[in-house]
Amino acid sequence: MKKILVFSLAIAAFTTAGQISANAQNLGSLLQGLTETVKDAVTGTTEVTESSISGTWTYSGPAVEFESDGLLAQAGGEVAASTVESKITELFSRIGIKSGSTSYTFSDDGTYTQTICGKSISGTYTLSDSKITMKTSIGLSFSADVEISGSTLNLLFNADKLLELIKTTSGSLSSSANSSLSSLSTLVENYDGLNVGFELTK
Repeated sequence: MKKILVFSLAIAAFTTAGQISANAQNLGSLLQGLTETVKDAVTGTTEVTESSISGTWTYSGPAVEFESDGLLAQAGGEVAASTVESKITELFSRIGIKSGSTSYTFSDDGTYTQTICGKSISGTYTLSDSKITMKTSIGLSFSADVEISGSTLNLLFNADKLLELIKTTSGSLSSSANSSLSSLSTLVENYDGLNVGFELTK
């Protein structure tokens, strides 16, 4: 009788422990979800999905980001970032990257159209977390970090890849635009770990 009682208590304890563990896991998942929701609410960011990037986004200015705080400190802090952004704004404009001539249209079926300097090209895209990989219809592939906040979407490329993107997809440029593109190349080469791209609004 005592053996049966002990065995029954052991089963009850094991079952209770399993329920507690399951409840703890459920609670952990719930808390993680709430944490991510609160984080999004505080930072104003939106999860990057085919649905959230769907639509037409028009260029409103350059997006500039240093890969780490250390690199930002080496470059001279926020003042340097602001100076770089100001110079890139001017050079972008001279190249022909400005509102009305540069935009991205994403569809939730994985296709997109980009217009840079008034020249359009289409292709397909894939998302992985907050990174997008775009493959043009002529076989070129470009990856960028994506951030959505309200009605603003930032596409941030490695600086060298952005220069390649501009050169290969904007078509023939005027001599002055080519000169500005060379100046942009010289500028970004001065900063290791600099990501540059487009700030777009819906």
